[in-house]
Amino acid sequence: MKQLNLLPQAVRHKAANRQSVPYMVLAGLVGLALGLTVWFGFSMEARSLDKEKEMLIADATAAQQKAAKEVADLKVSGDLKTRVNHLNTLAQADVDWDRSFEYVASLVPKDIVLSSYSFGVSQGNVTLKMTGEAPSNVSYATFAEYLKQNTGKTVTSFKVDGYVYAPQTGKVTFTVTVVAPPTAVKYPKS
Repeated sequence: MKQLNLLPQAVRHKAANRQSVPYMVLAGLVGLALGLTVWFGFSMEARSLDKEKEMLIADATAAQQKAAKEVADLKVSGDLKTRVNHLNTLAQADVDWDRSFEYVASLVPKDIVLSSYSFGVSQGNVTLKMTGEAPSNVSYATFAEYLKQNTGKTVTSFKVDGYVYAPQTGKVTFTVTVVAPPTAVKYPKS
């Protein structure tokens, strides 16, 4: 048997539309929920990537600062390089420091005060540059004469590099260069 539907076409469409509305609403809600879920997931991923980017930037900045500090620490002043080269030259010259200091002490009288002295090595000879102060002209002259008289004996050569007399105090400030024979400051040959 055949079923006959005598309802007009417009009514049948209306009924079919009414039956499909809940499915459409349900499909819309599912689509909306799915869209919100995807949007929420992407926004969480974006926040996570932003935090990771900030951490990477902070790490890169810290690494750059550390590298800059290391570069600054590695830069050696010219004065330090000069002193290191000077020490290397002296080390290669095989200078016995105990003998060197004893040698300086033997050259300088008790009334002369040294403010600085330095050793240098050139062509096998040891050069000693002394800067100091004498209490009077007589004291300085005695010291200079002693060095001149010993030239060729305990001193290879002697030269005055600077001399300043202060009449108000009577003191003499001087700089002299003494070339010592290698036997006076080097290790003895065994």
